[in-house]
Amino acid sequence: SDLLKERASQYRNLQIGNIPPNFSTVDLNNRTVDLNKVCKENKYTVLMFWASHCQHCMAELPGFSTWYNSIKNKNFEIIAIALDGQRKKWKNTITNNNFNWINICQFKVYKSPICLDYKIKKTPTIFVLNNKREIVYKAKSTNQLRSFLSSNK
Repeated sequence: SDLLKERASQYRNLQIGNIPPNFSTVDLNNRTVDLNKVCKENKYTVLMFWASHCQHCMAELPGFSTWYNSIKNKNFEIIAIALDGQRKKWKNTITNNNFNWINICQFKVYKSPICLDYKIKKTPTIFVLNNKREIVYKAKSTNQLRSFLSSNK
């Protein structure tokens, strides 16, 4: 049926080699973030879906942010999409852990439009896009992501 075909094509767009949905929204600092634009400006753009209440995320991300903040001349940008429901907790987690990448949250947890478009069912979920917005890698952890970014300068 048409509905099944549509759902299948949505999942297909989230596979390596394909182009996932674009989005435009505001970040923590109320600046507009357009995925297409960020991708064009960087060799790689990392979409990292996470949540302040996710134990795995909070075990991995602080160490990853230390690595991220220590790199000079990055050829990539990170857009961290939080699946949080409370602005204050989200903002405090970002500040307390020096998450100095692009931070966005729509405060609808798994029902946020971006999470629905990307079929997010768990956190962390990580996509790496090239400058054409094609998915080139799907990391299962920040260690895998760090390894990919370090070896693909």
